[in-house]
Amino acid sequence: MWCRADPASLLSLLLLLSLCVAKGLKVTDFMVPRYADVGSTVVLKCDFTLGQGKLNSVKWYKDEAEFFRFIPDTQPGQPEILLFPQSGISLDQYRSGKNSVALKDLTYNSSGIYKCEVSTDSPDFKTDTMNGSLTVYAYPTRSPSVTGLNSLYLPGDIVLANCSAGPSHPPAQITWFVNGIKAYGSQLLPYPLQEEGEQLYSKVLGLRVELSESDFETRDATVALRCVVQVGELDATNIDNTVRRRRQTLRSSSVESSSQRFSNNDSSMTIASQSFAVWCLIISTFSPMWLLRLRHSHLHHQQNVHDRSL
Repeated sequence: MWCRADPASLLSLLLLLSLCVAKGLKVTDFMVPRYADVGSTVVLKCDFTLGQGKLNSVKWYKDEAEFFRFIPDTQPGQPEILLFPQSGISLDQYRSGKNSVALKDLTYNSSGIYKCEVSTDSPDFKTDTMNGSLTVYAYPTRSPSVTGLNSLYLPGDIVLANCSAGPSHPPAQITWFVNGIKAYGSQLLPYPLQEEGEQLYSKVLGLRVELSESDFETRDATVALRCVVQVGELDATNIDNTVRRRRQTLRSSSVESSSQRFSNNDSSMTIASQSFAVWCLIISTFSPMWLLRLRHSHLHHQQNVHDRSL
C-alpha cells in the first residue's frame, strides 16, 4: 500500500540530508596548473572541510602512484610527512604540508595526472578525492617573427615571407593566413627543424603566394597576412602584417617618359641615317663624273704645255 508523502515533509528531509552532507568530509578547493615551464616550480593546492570527522591523512598521487603523505599529530604538534620517490617529482619540503605540495625543478617527466586524497579517522573513515592534469613544456625563449615582406605589391606579384618560432618543446605549430583564409599546399615552404639545445627545437615556415586582383578587393585595398604560432596547448601568438597595393601612375609615367625618350632618340637616329644615306648617294653618283672631268682637264693642260714647247 502506497502512502502519499507530504511535500513539506519531503522538503524538510532533503534539507536535513543536505546539511548532513555539508557537515561531512569534502574537498572544497583544488588547484593543479594545466601547464608549466620546464625547470620552474609549481604549487598544487588541496583545501577541504572535515565536518565532524577527524583528519587521518592527506595523500598526493601522480599517475596513481603515491609520492607524498601528510599524517597529523603523530606526536603532539609534530605531524609526520612521508615521501615516496618517483620519476619527475622533486619536492620542496619546506613549502609542502597539509593543504599543498610544491614541485620544483620540473622536467618533462613531471607531466601527468595529480590527485589529492583526504581521509578521516574513525568512526567515519570517509575519503574524498580530486584530480587534475599538469603538462610541462619548454616555453619559447624568444618571440616569433616574420621576415621578407615588402610593404607594397601589385596583382601578379609573389609574396615570399618566413615566420620563425624560437626554440621550444614541443616544436611550435605555425599557420599562415591570407585575408583570413588558411594557406595550404604549395603556398607553404617548410624548413627542417633546428635543434638549439636538449630537446629544444626552433621552427620556420615560409609563405609563397601569388597575389591576385581579388586579394586587394578590400575596403582599403590591402592584403592581411597573419602568422599564428602555438606551442602545445599554450595560448597562440598572432603576428599580423598588412601589405598595400602599389600605385601604378608613377610607374606608367616613367614608362611613358622612357618610351618618349627612346622615340625621340629613334627619330634623331633616323634623320641622321637618312642624311648619311643621301650624302652617300650623292658621292656615289657624282664621284665618277667629277673624277672624269678632273682627268680631262689634266690631259688638256698637258696638251697645251706640249704645243707651246714646239
